[in-house]
Amino acid sequence: IDDQSSGGSTIKNIRFENNIFINTKGSGIAIVDADSTYILNNTFYGMNRNVTNYVGGLVAGPTDVDVRFVMKNNVFHLNTNEYFNYCWRQNGTLTDADVDNNLYYHPSGNEDVIWYNGTGYRTDEWTAYKSASGLDANSPTPANPLVIGINDLRVANNSPAIGAGTPIASITVDFLDSTR
Repeated sequence: IDDQSSGGSTIKNIRFENNIFINTKGSGIAIVDADSTYILNNTFYGMNRNVTNYVGGLVAGPTDVDVRFVMKNNVFHLNTNEYFNYCWRQNGTLTDADVDNNLYYHPSGNEDVIWYNGTGYRTDEWTAYKSASGLDANSPTPANPLVIGINDLRVANNSPAIGAGTPIASITVDFLDSTR
């Protein structure tokens, strides 16, 4: 999904809830000129398996940093060790953001999990990212979410994703219609 609008138009109040994005060829969601974007309770699994040297993320945040942006309770699982693939890429410092309770995972500990405001952050730099961005205060340290498999993206009983989210009043069931 890519909102690359032109001519000064803006998408407003867009919500992505309870979706599964699997093996996207680029960003699963790319926000360009959107105001009030909510990315809630989604699973992003894999990207760019056949694309090399692609600079992107499972979510590419808004280019206008003065808009409302909420990203909570998502599971991000990269499945490639390609350079410049991030769980989340954000250029610029967001001024009205609520990004929290997300679980990020990159299979290589040597590559960046998140790109924020011109800096990439690996798993071992998680504290530095949280300090620099002021975001993801309650998100666990990036870890494998332990999905059951590509055809079954439920998480295993010992997954670090279990209990990592926060209730959202408007979302009472998950993608499989199970009570949250």
